[in-house]
Amino acid sequence: MPDLRERWRTSFIEATTYDWAVEHEHVAGVLGRLVWGTETSAFYRDIARLSELPAGTSVLDIPCGGGVAFRGLQPAQELHYVAADLSPVMLGRARAQADRRGIHWIEFTEADVEGLPFEDRGFDLVATYRASLLSRPASGDPRDGAGAQAGRRVARHRRCQACRHPS
Repeated sequence: MPDLRERWRTSFIEATTYDWAVEHEHVAGVLGRLVWGTETSAFYRDIARLSELPAGTSVLDIPCGGGVAFRGLQPAQELHYVAADLSPVMLGRARAQADRRGIHWIEFTEADVEGLPFEDRGFDLVATYRASLLSRPASGDPRDGAGAQAGRRVARHRRCQACRHPS
């Protein structure tokens, strides 16, 4: 059986099912509690705060999935926004989501959270929600995982947060 990251990178059914679920807040709330033991309302509140980012902010959204975070963006915002995911299926869905929302300034790139092809301290904000699902550390704490460490490496303030403003 392929590892979780390889399955995520290549699976159409898992990717599209997951993407559909997170696009529907009620469904995501139920699945979040039942499957992952987490409350999803903070996830959607953090996404809404993306609209408050000042012009010129550089953002890395990794893994971007199907573009659920784009619901927090405004077409007229002036951000440097990079949406990255290891799944070509998810990147295709994210591109379509950006088009539906009239957001044409997002840069898309295929990238693995454990091997980010970006410069150190290259982003003001690293928005990551699901990286810990693909990068489980031995300690069990997602903040210790390779994905979180990679996010901190490319974050200007060495902090990788789930859509919170950089300090």
